[in-house]
Amino acid sequence: MTQPMEITSPLYFPAGSMLGIIRAPTYDPFGDGDRVPNHTIGPCDIPYNAMRMRLGTRSSRGKSVIDIRAPAGSDVLKSDWVSLPSGLLVAVVTIPEYPKNPFTGWAPFMHFQVEEVS
Repeated sequence: MTQPMEITSPLYFPAGSMLGIIRAPTYDPFGDGDRVPNHTIGPCDIPYNAMRMRLGTRSSRGKSVIDIRAPAGSDVLKSDWVSLPSGLLVAVVTIPEYPKNPFTGWAPFMHFQVEEVS
């Protein structure tokens, strides 16, 4: 009888997209600062049907929210912006989380959501 294989390595998305991470700027004494590309992460999984609408109030419009799954250990902060392969600039709106298997503790990827920068 063979032992079941234990999966402990992170998931890898071979057909995933490379995303550019744009870190929040450091400001000079006058409050000026540019957001510049910092590094890339990936390959990332952006599910085709992951775009959802976050409904606004009567005074604001709804915004599209996109789920992104990145390799475990990717350097992403809630204050970052992300450059998608299409050139669209989006802001990270959730704290990146690492879903874990409750039985083995396996955390194969990082999950976060982004929405379009207006």
